[in-house]
Amino acid sequence: MNIFFFFKVDWQPNEQIVITTTSFTATQTEIMTIATVSLDKLTLTLTSYLKYTHVSFIQPNTTIRIAAGVGLLTRNVKVIGAEYPQQDADLYGFSIQVTDYSSYDSNGILLYYKGYARLTNVEFVHPGQFFRGTSDDSTYGIIISNLGAYDYVRTTYVKSCSFHHGYSVGIGILSSSSIPIESNIFYGSLDSAIYLGM
Repeated sequence: MNIFFFFKVDWQPNEQIVITTTSFTATQTEIMTIATVSLDKLTLTLTSYLKYTHVSFIQPNTTIRIAAGVGLLTRNVKVIGAEYPQQDADLYGFSIQVTDYSSYDSNGILLYYKGYARLTNVEFVHPGQFFRGTSDDSTYGIIISNLGAYDYVRTTYVKSCSFHHGYSVGIGILSSSSIPIESNIFYGSLDSAIYLGM
């Protein structure tokens, strides 16, 4: 099975890609493994055939191309929720919290800290933990909370990452503004891929 591109990719054999549905059925999105990449980097051969039809065409008399989205899931740096036999039944993965906190020093003086995270090209496997309660302790894959206005010195961002096989929202942003969330790929999140709250 081959996939053809109109731009060069730097993807490698044995890496995984996601191919979005082109129907109204979300479950027709498929994860595939790359077998080979052509020398011109424009054609991928996959290790198996697609189960579904992913339509691609050009609208007549226009330059509009309609096609499935294809994204690379594999990254060299991975964060994986500890895998165990009942994990899919428990819906329990990892959670990263980027937030503020305070504590007292040895002299009894209150100290305030504000966290930050710079995440680029990271693969997140099993982000989040399924939860339907009302606790303030949200169980998203990454929760960015109480950072306030964007800090140009201690920047926080999530760029060009992949999130897949999650058990909750991939990224939750609460009481934080202007956080760059750019060019990320989400597959298999429960609820939303990204949640923005007050």
